[in-house]
Amino acid sequence: MPAQGGFSLIRVSAVVAGVAAACYYTPANWIEETAARYPNLLFHVAALFIAKDFIIPTLVAWCFTGPHMSTRRKTMVATWEPAGKTGEIYASFEFDMTNAKKYIEQKAKQGVHVTITTLVVKAVGNALKAVPSVNGRIVFGQYIPFDSVNVSCLVNIDNGKDLALCSIPNVDSSSLDDISAVIRRQADKLRKGKDEDFEKSKSSLSKMSVSSVQKLLPFVGFLASGLGLTIKALGVKRFLFGGACVTSVGMMGLDNVYVPFTPWARIPIFVMVGVCKDRAVVENGQVVIKPILNITCTIDHRFLDGAQGAELAKELRRSIEQPETYLEAHNAVKAEASCFSTEIAPSPMGELSHVTAETNAF
Repeated sequence: MPAQGGFSLIRVSAVVAGVAAACYYTPANWIEETAARYPNLLFHVAALFIAKDFIIPTLVAWCFTGPHMSTRRKTMVATWEPAGKTGEIYASFEFDMTNAKKYIEQKAKQGVHVTITTLVVKAVGNALKAVPSVNGRIVFGQYIPFDSVNVSCLVNIDNGKDLALCSIPNVDSSSLDDISAVIRRQADKLRKGKDEDFEKSKSSLSKMSVSSVQKLLPFVGFLASGLGLTIKALGVKRFLFGGACVTSVGMMGLDNVYVPFTPWARIPIFVMVGVCKDRAVVENGQVVIKPILNITCTIDHRFLDGAQGAELAKELRRSIEQPETYLEAHNAVKAEASCFSTEIAPSPMGELSHVTAETNAF
């Protein structure tokens, strides 16, 4: 395989030979007969669209012998357009993790594995509950709220070569213990290649050209994330990402990274967890050393204005900086309320959903 990539003479010859054979064995009046049999203009437009955007790009991609493109990279190339076409809000936060680190250590002694990312997932769920205008999607220009608070997070698979999505339903009413268990269970299943839906979607994308993926993703996103339809043939479940997606680059030592929007996913907010490290801060006029966590958010401006953003930030800070005081009390209230309920509202999301974006590890 050429280092810089190029076209394989053998594959190009095979395509040319195939086209020549098709032309030779096709009756001379085939085009006229087909046009007479299908006079509807819509049929011809659809046939032209399929040939131009799927068949021809796929053949060209097959003839090209460049470096292998992963499904993640292929999806990224097919997703983003030039900047300036969307209304985005970028926010950056610094959180004092003194109490949170003690809380995580306390949980570890109890045999519960809680990470900083898990804590952030729970905090984001509480924030979505407090600011319901962010927990929904826009379809045909109309805002439609979700029935429950679901948050997704991305995990590394194949030793960091690809990504997969874990979906955590009902985050606002789930304990940190439950959230940690769901993420570990789903991540383990994904990394072992035992999730049929993800493997199906991965296989479908790997066989398509970038141009084909570019045409397909917005349509699939509209059906799954907009209308809430499950597409079994592609391994795609309804409401792929929920109200927010959390990912992390903290393990890479990066302080601040802003996640670019993935338009077809229709996610109101992306949350990126940065590195947590000791820093000098001023407290009561004294310079002290404290563990500081950097978090950035990329928000769709259509869902949120300044006042709602302030409420969202307030809820995030309270949940992350005071987990023992706030999250435990929050879960206790939820548990008490559930004792008086005989029904559990179904989650609008399946247990697992998939597709790709940035990087995360647990």
